[in-house]
Amino acid sequence: MTERQIRKQYNEIMKAYRAAGLSVVGDVLMLVRIDQIEQKLHEKAEHLCNYQVDEKWYDRLDSLTARYVAEIEDYLPKLKGMIYVNRDPRGAALKITPYIDTDDHDTRHGCDPNPVHQKMIREMGFATDWGGYGMLAPQYNRSDR
Repeated sequence: MTERQIRKQYNEIMKAYRAAGLSVVGDVLMLVRIDQIEQKLHEKAEHLCNYQVDEKWYDRLDSLTARYVAEIEDYLPKLKGMIYVNRDPRGAALKITPYIDTDDHDTRHGCDPNPVHQKMIREMGFATDWGGYGMLAPQYNRSDR
C-alpha cells in the first residue's frame, strides 16, 4: 500500500496495529515499510518456486528474513515471537502465527494451536486467513479488499 492509501483508511487500518504496539510517531511510514517488506518477501517466495536455488541463496534468505522480522518486531513489540514468514507465494508472506512456536522454519510454524496467540490475533483485530494466521501487511487489513 502507498502512504496515501494508508492515510485514506487510517482509522480502519490503525486499530490492529495500535493494539500490537505501533507507536504514534511515524506510524504511517512504518506501515509503508511493513508493506515493502511483505512485497520483498513475497518476491523471494516466488523466486523459490520459479528457480533452482542453492544452499547459499537459502542462507542469504534466512539472514534477510531474520533482519526483516527483527525490524517488524521493533515496530510491533507485542508481536515479538509471533511473526511467521510464509514462503508459499500463494498467500501473504508476513503472518502472525496462532500456533506454538517451533525451531523449524521450513514447516508449518507448529501443529498445536496456541490459545494465547489466537486470542491476541482476534482481540487486536487483524484479518485472518483460512488457517487462522493473522495477516500482518496493511493491504490485508482493510474492509474494501
